[in-house]
Amino acid sequence: MDETQVRAPGSDAWWVARLMRQLGENAREAAELRLWMDGRPPLPVPDNQRPRWERLQELASVNLAALLVKSRVHRLDLTGARTRVDDSPNGDDVLHAMFEEQDVAHKLRRTFRRAMSEGRGYAFLGGDGTVRVTDAMHAAVEYDADGIVTAAISIHRADVKDRDVLILCRPGYYRMAYHEGVSLLPNGRDWLFYPEAWELGEVMDSGFEFVPAYEFAPDDGSIIAAHKRSLRRINHGILQRMVIIAMQAFRQRGMIGLPDVDEEGKTIDYEGAFESEPDALWMIPEGVEMWESGQADIQPVLMAVRDDIKFLAVESGTPLYLISPDDANGSATGADTQREVIVFDVKALRGGFEGTLKRLLSDMLTLRGETDRADRAGIEILWENEQRSSITERAEAVRAAKDAGVPFRVRLEKFGEFTPSEIERAEEERAEEIFMDAVAAQTTTSSASPGSGAGVVEVTGG
Repeated sequence: MDETQVRAPGSDAWWVARLMRQLGENAREAAELRLWMDGRPPLPVPDNQRPRWERLQELASVNLAALLVKSRVHRLDLTGARTRVDDSPNGDDVLHAMFEEQDVAHKLRRTFRRAMSEGRGYAFLGGDGTVRVTDAMHAAVEYDADGIVTAAISIHRADVKDRDVLILCRPGYYRMAYHEGVSLLPNGRDWLFYPEAWELGEVMDSGFEFVPAYEFAPDDGSIIAAHKRSLRRINHGILQRMVIIAMQAFRQRGMIGLPDVDEEGKTIDYEGAFESEPDALWMIPEGVEMWESGQADIQPVLMAVRDDIKFLAVESGTPLYLISPDDANGSATGADTQREVIVFDVKALRGGFEGTLKRLLSDMLTLRGETDRADRAGIEILWENEQRSSITERAEAVRAAKDAGVPFRVRLEKFGEFTPSEIERAEEERAEEIFMDAVAAQTTTSSASPGSGAGVVEVTGG
């Protein structure tokens, strides 16, 4: 790129340089958080650093970061969406078909997962309506004062062509930029953008009056970033416990009164004289005393780690029974109370994602010519029930709702936690059962009516 254009505010080269710098900053943080998500966080540092403890440090890491994310992402599943044109309980059929064609629900789950772990996840819409998802290491967007996306970039490596590819999206057009040869894309380390290494292509009409980029970012940012201190403290406590156990597994031994020189005054070489082997036999001079380190009590360390895990559950709003197996057998009331916190958290996440999600669905419908359905104000997102109650809890809730006179559909949706498609199938089967019961009742009534009997044939006619 021309360095003069890079320094010209508002030019495409200026936008690319600006967004690439932003991408590099995001990528560095995302790379660290991804290590936490993948179970490879920074190694806890022992009190006495030595190379032989590195393996022990690796073993001391427990991947609670992924649990914090997964316990929420699994409650953010989509079942579809309703529109003004089709507001049936099971959602708009056109949107449902689009979801099935592109596996949109699965793609969005991956995006939500990145948003929860790395602070942001991205989706891009191609000219043919294809949804493509990526992460903070490969995308960046910028908004104007009204919160409208005014520019976005997406980068990826094209190994077949041995080059890096950058796509700059602007309202109404897009441009490609390429770097040939060894990749210059961010990989987690401190990263710099070199404009002279990229060749910016010609302006190409996108057919969009908007920038087809969609950033999903929780209001509170990455849940892992918010609780890194607690996660580090837990790993450090586990390391201390493992260090104590390792030291006690190889107890320190010593000898008191062992002479340094022999009778002739020569220095005694004890190398190999006291090998630590199961069948070793030591010859010890008279008067020498043996010393061996004693057992240390690790219970306080274990209790401290358990307390830290409880603190993590409380401060993150994650049910303790999901993190600590010891609390899985608590009372049902206690489990419900703990679950309320994460349910409220998930509802808040949904509220933050819905605006961007509606914009994505509206733009997808617009590209297909479904302008009536594309009215963003008329789109209603359908989510899986966030409660995730057990089968027994759901059955009891439906039974209680029936006794209270709650309508059939509402019972299944609100209390049985049925999906729209399950409700539709249940209604069809219920209608069939009602019909079969009516036929059976009519047959029984006819058979029991006076004057009827076997072998009686009524003949009519002239």
